[in-house]
Amino acid sequence: KRFRGTRSQTRLIAHYMADALHYQFTGRPGIALTTIAFHSDRNGFQELYLMDYDGHNQRRISGHKSTSGYSDWSPAGDAIAYMSYFSGTPGIYYVELATGNKVPVYRQAPLNLSPSFSPDGRRIAFAHSRGSNTDVYVCDRDCRDPVRLTTSAAIDTNPSWSPDGRYLYFLGD
Repeated sequence: KRFRGTRSQTRLIAHYMADALHYQFTGRPGIALTTIAFHSDRNGFQELYLMDYDGHNQRRISGHKSTSGYSDWSPAGDAIAYMSYFSGTPGIYYVELATGNKVPVYRQAPLNLSPSFSPDGRRIAFAHSRGSNTDVYVCDRDCRDPVRLTTSAAIDTNPSWSPDGRYLYFLGD
């Protein structure tokens, strides 16, 4: 293969080459062109950031000037769901990566965390507390009426979808 570009594109070309070599030897896509979501308090608040896999091109995407965390990528890579204390109590939001819009999903008190996109990207599962118990709920992205999925006296949190979207796995106390 031949890779061409300008001097300013050298890093990007190296990423393309690394992925091409990885694919040639393993038959699987490489990670050199991927993006990582992470949390940092570098501006005095716990915010959500993105960066290239090698640490370059770091940029803040939440910008609530609050504590934000527990992020999850949408399957299409167009959004990241997360929890933030932006409205006072921890609410579930997602940020549209193309526009930077921060969309509230569910903010009913007292506690919401651990959002997880379904494999089709249309639904979000999350942990929500009503009273003294935390259970797993699921709703569409606009979350008008979340459905409670667990009802045990234990603390149920950190939902994660099966690849086919038929099941949710979670941590139970």
